[in-house]
Amino acid sequence: MSKLSDKSLNDLRNEISELVETLDEKPYSANIIGICLRQIDDYYGKDEAEKAMVDFDLGSHGWSVPNV
Repeated sequence: MSKLSDKSLNDLRNEISELVETLDEKPYSANIIGICLRQIDDYYGKDEAEKAMVDFDLGSHGWSVPNV
C-alpha cells in the first residue's frame, strides 16, 4: 500500500472538511480536495466520493456535484 492510500475514509473526509474552509485563502486547497476525492473514489467507491461532495457542499465551490 502506498503512502497516499494509507489514509482512512474518515481521515480523507476530515481533510476535505478542513480544506473547504480555506478555499478562498490557500491557493492549493482545491487541488488537495480533488486529490482526496480521487482517493476516496479509488479506494472506497464512487458513491462515497459523491457523498463527500454533497456533505461538504462542494457544488457551491464550483465542483460538479451529482444529484444524489
